[in-house]
Amino acid sequence: MLYDVPAAAEKFNKKYGDLYEFYMGSIRVVVVSKPDLAEKIWASSSLKNTKFVMRNGYSEGIVELGLGTKGMVLNRDIDVWNVNRKFMNVISSPPFLRESINLTSKMVDQMFEYWKVIEKKGMQIEVSQWIDALGAEIVSTTATGKGITAMTELFNELNIENNKSKVQGAWQNGVKFTKAIHLYNESMSFMMLFPTKFRRNVPLIKDVNKKYLDNRDWIYQEMDRIVSERQKEIENTPLDQPLEANILTLLLTTNTERDFDKISVSKFDRPLTNDEVISILREVFTGGLDTTSNSLSYLLFYLAKHRDVYLKMRQEVLDLYYNQSCNNTRETKDEIYFAQPEEKL
Repeated sequence: MLYDVPAAAEKFNKKYGDLYEFYMGSIRVVVVSKPDLAEKIWASSSLKNTKFVMRNGYSEGIVELGLGTKGMVLNRDIDVWNVNRKFMNVISSPPFLRESINLTSKMVDQMFEYWKVIEKKGMQIEVSQWIDALGAEIVSTTATGKGITAMTELFNELNIENNKSKVQGAWQNGVKFTKAIHLYNESMSFMMLFPTKFRRNVPLIKDVNKKYLDNRDWIYQEMDRIVSERQKEIENTPLDQPLEANILTLLLTTNTERDFDKISVSKFDRPLTNDEVISILREVFTGGLDTTSNSLSYLLFYLAKHRDVYLKMRQEVLDLYYNQSCNNTRETKDEIYFAQPEEKL
């Protein structure tokens, strides 16, 4: 279970149903895996009356990772959680979604150009690797405004003669950072499972513990560098000149003279500290990297598995875009019937 929590959860669900419990070391964990049950406990409308606002018990290991009173998912400080939740709502607003769709469209076009070269060489395309790289590019650019070279590096690893891509990403350590985030996600179950003294003193285990904590420190240092660089760029930009819409810019300009989205949370009326910006941005990466690539992979698999659905969606896209020069925007996406949420169908 330590190395594959989702697989273990699926196994337990099949055996014990939608509501069950187990122990991680000395910690009792109750799992709710049925949506309507979870809604009764954690829906926004239920938070005022529920006894289960906290989704996890206190864990010294989680505090060591910097998540006990920061971010969203494992945050036990309700006031901080409430502020962060407001930011997440703003990030999901139309301007950010529109920009995200524009960026995604450009990156998909870039990926297809690479695929054309690979196809001409008669080589096999490892879709899962490309989707993982695409997801990393989308999350990185949307979060920080800085692109990385995940797809470029993946293409160059194929060693196709006379076809080395010379495109360079703006984030020098971007690919290394995304790998570090994957390791950070992996470290959460380890830090929750093993007691602190056990992690720090038992041979071999303490080496794993050190690896995870060193990774935590490197992530923080890298994000602090990115935040500081963007802060200087904003300070050197004239007030009458618009700033690009990305999550980092939003966080750094909140409650400043450059604020373009007022965040109203109780008496919260000050700019965020660098540490607060880093904690929210880290949550975007930890929650976004795996989610984005996994969702894209699942959608591709589903369309490939169900040809009737693929044909219907393909025809609808052709009907919408045929003989049109319209761009792939949030508004045009909303016109596609098969792209609507289930409750709208």
